[in-house]
Amino acid sequence: MRTTQTAAHVAARFELVPSVDKRLRERHFGELEGQGDDRYPSIWALDAEDAEHRHYQVEALSAVASRMQMVIAAWEQQVSGETILLVSHGDPLQILLTALAKSPLPSTVNSPHYSPRALPK
Repeated sequence: MRTTQTAAHVAARFELVPSVDKRLRERHFGELEGQGDDRYPSIWALDAEDAEHRHYQVEALSAVASRMQMVIAAWEQQVSGETILLVSHGDPLQILLTALAKSPLPSTVNSPHYSPRALPK
């Protein structure tokens, strides 16, 4: 809902018609959905070891990267010479940036921007 609202505000400001793509959703945290943020560091530790892990039925880094790259590929087929603004969540966008840089997905976790919740205060 947050990203849809953000996209709507930007679209209204620039008189655009937003397009919603559910593949831009937040990462699915499986059994940990709706639980406290204190559960995420254990998942990020697993992410740092294996981009394919699905502990607690969490969406694998590789799956997030794949669906986000599919969005880019679809837009590249639809338009040419256009500026596209993708509005999503921090974790999926950082995973996408890591994939586009052709860096190993577990290195996403070492990025200082991977999760605002993981940054020191």
